[in-house]
Amino acid sequence: LTRKTLLRSGELDGVKITKAIVISDARETAPATSADIPELPPEDISSFNLSTEINGGTISSSPGVDQTWRGNITISANLTIPSGVTITVASGAVITVNDNVTLTIQGKMEPTSATFTFGAGTGLTVSSGGTVSSTGTNWTFGNNATITVASGGPLSLGNGSLTTGTTATMTVTGAVSLATLTFGAGATLTIQSGGSVTFTASALTFGNNATITIAAGGTLSLGSGTFTTGTNAALTVSGTLSGGTLSFGAGST
Repeated sequence: LTRKTLLRSGELDGVKITKAIVISDARETAPATSADIPELPPEDISSFNLSTEINGGTISSSPGVDQTWRGNITISANLTIPSGVTITVASGAVITVNDNVTLTIQGKMEPTSATFTFGAGTGLTVSSGGTVSSTGTNWTFGNNATITVASGGPLSLGNGSLTTGTTATMTVTGAVSLATLTFGAGATLTIQSGGSVTFTASALTFGNNATITIAAGGTLSLGSGTFTTGTNAALTVSGTLSGGTLSFGAGST
């Protein structure tokens, strides 16, 4: 870089030059060498707070910085929110997860009054250390969806709802809290040791042929809500089932 180049860059593109190295005009037509640009001391940028807004469109790669999602967004490939990254989902946003795509939360996801729609064969995994904390947000999953909440990975939906299609599987080793949970036919809910599902209101509803297992050390707290199954449901309780009103369809055990 020459003296004129540095000056002109500031004049032409509006960049304010705060550090400039002036070299002789005699070098303007000669090849530059490392001696023309002395090494500067390293600067610590670890404390910088970088963030990006995504206003609609398709996301196919995992974010490396905090982001705010707005508008209609499609997740087209397996996506991981890494540890240390927070995704804020703005009010009114509609997030669509394509068929057979898994969304993994290792960092934080914080939706407010948004809508998540997962296609068939999709997955939502809240890893240990990951957090989903949403308010007024509805989560809908297609058939054959898999939802996994690991130990140390809370899924807190507040007054929101979670609805699945048929043959969905939900495995909980961490903590889940929400208002309404509705499973399609053939669904499986397993609350493992150390896991808990707590209802803030409303209901837990299963379609026909559901399988519900509360392992020793697992907890299902219905509060003042209801627990309702379709026909031929199977409930096994080795842990704790408390509160609420239970109603089973014909042929259930």
